[in-house]
Amino acid sequence: MKKHLCVLLILLMVVNFPACSRQLNNTRTAQENASRVIYAVFTCPNEELLPASLISNELISDNTPPPDAEEVQAKKQELTDRWEAEVGDCFSPQDFQSFINNSLQVDYLSFAYFYNLEITVVKIDAAVENSGIQDYTVTLKVESDAFEPVECQVQCKFIYNAKEQTLIRSMNVTDNDEFMDIIYINAELRPLLLD
Repeated sequence: MKKHLCVLLILLMVVNFPACSRQLNNTRTAQENASRVIYAVFTCPNEELLPASLISNELISDNTPPPDAEEVQAKKQELTDRWEAEVGDCFSPQDFQSFINNSLQVDYLSFAYFYNLEITVVKIDAAVENSGIQDYTVTLKVESDAFEPVECQVQCKFIYNAKEQTLIRSMNVTDNDEFMDIIYINAELRPLLLD
């Protein structure tokens, strides 16, 4: 009897081990994954995710030679690798690639770099998840030497993966022009946007 019980316990452990290891690799909730992505996208500047070496300051004109295709591809791959290390496990592999192709992840980082802004996440308010979709209101604090610190809000919509419900399928951001208004209102930055 003891022998059969021992064999049964070992068999149960072997059968359940793969399921346990998957759970250990994905112990975060969908909301925790969304929060990680929000902080990565909106905490600026961030040399880890968008170093100055990957940003081109060259003005493009008719006389500018085209960029070297291999160099562009290498920079794109480096950027992808950096984002994958930071938030890649918040997405399935194909959904992560869609996130990268969308280029949303560098929009605010680029603004921070070009306009010398510091952006921090002040608060994240999550709405109730409904059928795998969840809206977040994110309050940002924008600082610069050109103006007093100011807060604005952006709306983030996360759609979660239907099969792995803790993973993110996509992220969309709407800022209702609050962020851009901060820049337009400040005269020292206005010429940069209009040129």
